[in-house]
Amino acid sequence: MEAPPREFCLCLRADSPPAFDITQCFFFRGPYVPPANDGACRHCVGLIWLKETYRAHVAAGGPRMDIRSFREQMVGDNQFTARVKSVARWTVGYSNI
Repeated sequence: MEAPPREFCLCLRADSPPAFDITQCFFFRGPYVPPANDGACRHCVGLIWLKETYRAHVAAGGPRMDIRSFREQMVGDNQFTARVKSVARWTVGYSNI
């Protein structure tokens, strides 16, 4: 299972106003899948990589699926995504991650 690149090590949405809880992003099993017009997410190294990886997957004959399912089923974690998920597990209110 391929993982996002090491360069995916921060969340531009969480670092920009308005406030955003990083664990809400689908990369970390949250419900938020950014719209195409989200300025911060549009420049996300992880999201750019994920979309390119998905396009290559489909071009190689892989099944089509929504981006959240592709992330969950076909992509592993890098150090950053694993760390965010780990911290979220120990934070009150995020025990479902």
